[in-house]
Amino acid sequence: MARPRPTIITRHPNTVRVSRHFFVATKPWRPRRLLALVLLWHERARQRDRLRQLDAHALRDIGITREEALQESWKPFWRH
Repeated sequence: MARPRPTIITRHPNTVRVSRHFFVATKPWRPRRLLALVLLWHERARQRDRLRQLDAHALRDIGITREEALQESWKPFWRH
């Protein structure tokens, strides 16, 4: 019999997702939460930088316009 997978609460206000991992902390100053938040911000900034560099063909493949890509890439790293 397969083991049941643990339930992950993603709607919790203090949930931070980094890759496949979720971190829920009740106190924002905990080291694990801060590390997860910094990693999330770094990943967001990296993805937005890559989005800015895509050519017209790649943007067409993912179904967005150049203006939409630039608008998303101009967001600050802390904004979702």
